[in-house]
Amino acid sequence: EERDLSHLSFGADPLPENVHVALGFEAPSHKEEHEFVSACVLSQLLGGGGSFSAGGPGKGLYSRFYLNVLNRHEQIKTAISYNQAYSDSGCLYFHLGGEPSYLRSMIDVAIREIGFLVSERPGSVELERAKKQLQSMLFMNLEQRPVVFEDIARQVLSVGKRQQADYYFNRIERIQADDIYEIARRIFSKPLAIAGLGKNLNEMRSYAQISDTVQRQLSPKTRWRIFG
Repeated sequence: EERDLSHLSFGADPLPENVHVALGFEAPSHKEEHEFVSACVLSQLLGGGGSFSAGGPGKGLYSRFYLNVLNRHEQIKTAISYNQAYSDSGCLYFHLGGEPSYLRSMIDVAIREIGFLVSERPGSVELERAKKQLQSMLFMNLEQRPVVFEDIARQVLSVGKRQQADYYFNRIERIQADDIYEIARRIFSKPLAIAGLGKNLNEMRSYAQISDTVQRQLSPKTRWRIFG
């Protein structure tokens, strides 16, 4: 269902300078533990961030969104993958931001990355890098006491007990290339959800066109047909 939410903004010129788009797909709930962890590693493998700046953080620069999107398309300022999990379902989504005139190409680039994920298993080096980064983030976040308290509360409320960080460290370590390939094909076969904010949205292709193009990535015969 397509809706115009432009009236829900504030200010004299509420639209940002860049155009922003989110592409989302249903992902496993946290109760599907192995699939949930696989989706987390998949999201980390895509990674991403904001546009480059002098003296930037330097972490995650080998993720696919940095290498294949931000590093090659200067018009795209933001490309980030997120994974959210709940008790009954989850959501893996991309946040893309860039120049309004580059809106169509920005979506095409993201869809091509989906095509790579569902057509071939990740290499051992990039998979291990994504796993190590996810493991390090897990331990670094738990160095903050407020985060530890929140982690305890979330786990007790969701599953009735708290697992130590080592438990999830080991679950991440078990993820293999086949797991990433299988969870990618599962997630990206789900119906697409898309939202946009900014100028030039009238230039965006219809939901049906974008959704159909995503689904074509799952078939070897039509994978690299983006539009046209």
